[in-house]
Amino acid sequence: MALEIVQGSEIQTQVGGAKINPSAFREAALAPGKLLAETGQDVSEVFQGLSEQITNLRRSKNIYNLDTTLQKASEDIKGELSQTADTDQWGGIFNDKAKKIKDEFFNKPEVRSADPVTLRLLNQSYDRWYQVNNSKTNTDRLLTLQAQTIQSGNESIGEYIKKGKPGLNSALNVLDSMKQYISPKVYAYQKDKIYNGVDNAEAQALINFQPKEAKKQIVDDTIQQGKGPDAKFINPNFKHLDPNQLRALKTEANRSYNNYQTKNLDDLVTKMETKGMSYDDDYLKNLLKTNEISEQGYKTINRIMAGQSVQELKELSSTLTDEANNYSKVGDPDGSQLSILHAQLQALKIQMPSDYRRITNTLTKNTKEQRGGDNGFKAIQTAFENQDVWKYKIQDPNNPDRTIIDRNKYRIAVQKKYELQKQLEEWLNKPENKKNPPTNFEETQYVTKTLLNQPSWINSAQSLDEGFGTASKPAPYKD
Repeated sequence: MALEIVQGSEIQTQVGGAKINPSAFREAALAPGKLLAETGQDVSEVFQGLSEQITNLRRSKNIYNLDTTLQKASEDIKGELSQTADTDQWGGIFNDKAKKIKDEFFNKPEVRSADPVTLRLLNQSYDRWYQVNNSKTNTDRLLTLQAQTIQSGNESIGEYIKKGKPGLNSALNVLDSMKQYISPKVYAYQKDKIYNGVDNAEAQALINFQPKEAKKQIVDDTIQQGKGPDAKFINPNFKHLDPNQLRALKTEANRSYNNYQTKNLDDLVTKMETKGMSYDDDYLKNLLKTNEISEQGYKTINRIMAGQSVQELKELSSTLTDEANNYSKVGDPDGSQLSILHAQLQALKIQMPSDYRRITNTLTKNTKEQRGGDNGFKAIQTAFENQDVWKYKIQDPNNPDRTIIDRNKYRIAVQKKYELQKQLEEWLNKPENKKNPPTNFEETQYVTKTLLNQPSWINSAQSLDEGFGTASKPAPYKD
């Protein structure tokens, strides 16, 4: 029978009956509070993670900014140092710039407020940059000072070289004093350059001031070894000049010599014109023998003194007019053709002065065109193109239907073309032509190099004569 429950009474179970465990009820009652506690812990960890990320980002940003600042500073300092000739000032310039950069960067608000770790890393980065660039500045200062010393030494050597042989020993002494700054290879190269420069200076002095001696020592005493494209030139008077230099100096020496004789002839004819002078033949022969005037000049004066008919003068004027008009189209690098024309012109100076002036003006104009705006290139290239090595064909005496090459004339033509090729190459390599190029220089250079890269005429010469050897008979001409 069930017991009646009365309000306020105590419930008791019978001894040995079932007992109820209350822990589950307490756990259930406390569950909401525990959930809130765990949620608060997760939020705290999230905020802590975000804070660390922000710190890291700020730190990286400052480090990157410093790196950019230091890179720009390196370039700025390098530029300022390069503009400062006095290397003794370089150390002070670098330190002043480095201090200014550090003060400006580390005083920025975002850097001043950075955490200790960030500041330590920034200082380490700056210190490393300072040490590396300070060392580099000192090294560059040493190398620059060394380069300046070598340059000063080379300038001193250059001045001694200009004096020719009298300056040779002084130039070598300066070079010896530079031994500690240059490598053995550079020393040897500079020594050869000194000897070469002295020889060149000696040759130029002869060309400029002693044309007759220049003709003898540079032109007449130069020995050609071999023939054709492989020919080499040596000169016992100028042992340290290379073949290309000798080739160019020969041209200059011939031009100077021709100009010298032309001037002497002009002076003689001017005296005949203004003072009515005449000359004893022995006197003129002596001038010819001593190379004061050319053979053509000697003939011209005798022609003037012997008297010339009007018809002879007109014919001469007509011939010289044609030659003067065409002068810019022919190759005359050493002025030999110009000298002959001037000598012939003197025959008109007294009796046909107006013709003389007209032809002289035309010749002067065409001479400038030949050696002017294009620095002499046009004349050389034109001569190169016009030097037709195949034009010396003759009829085969044994076969009237066949033509062959006149070997001797052909060989001379090929040799002349080879000389012109060398002149073209020398012209292209001259610094003044690269610094002050004439009109259409690039086009001209392209055309010229195209010509030089077509050595068919050289190959033809070799096949004809086995390199200008002793072939028994000429090869047949082929169109």
